[in-house]
Amino acid sequence: MSDRLPRPPRKGQDPPAARHLRLVRPDTPKASKPRYQRTPTFTPEESARLRAALRNARPLLGTWACLADAMRVSENTILATAGGKHAFSADLAVRLARALGKPLESLYRAPTDASTCPTCGARRGP
Repeated sequence: MSDRLPRPPRKGQDPPAARHLRLVRPDTPKASKPRYQRTPTFTPEESARLRAALRNARPLLGTWACLADAMRVSENTILATAGGKHAFSADLAVRLARALGKPLESLYRAPTDASTCPTCGARRGP
């Protein structure tokens, strides 16, 4: 048994009367709004070039599983991204560039004219 006694009401007052709670339903449920809108990192053209680079990387490394292992992501992520079901994230683009040993920009920039040097802009050939 506990030797604690119930506390008397403060300043000799009676305990407060029981409060009755009333359940309230919210009005109509509102459509949930996304907290934030994701803006794509890459333009549609850049995403298309990155997907092409991803598809071209598979033969270099053997299989989709080997490519996924080199990029340290799941094979399902690779397949969904290559197929266009998932957006091409910046993280995945960096992982692809590292797996291929190339600069990231080389994977998504527009092709340049072969008669012009990409470094200095000098014209080549006749």
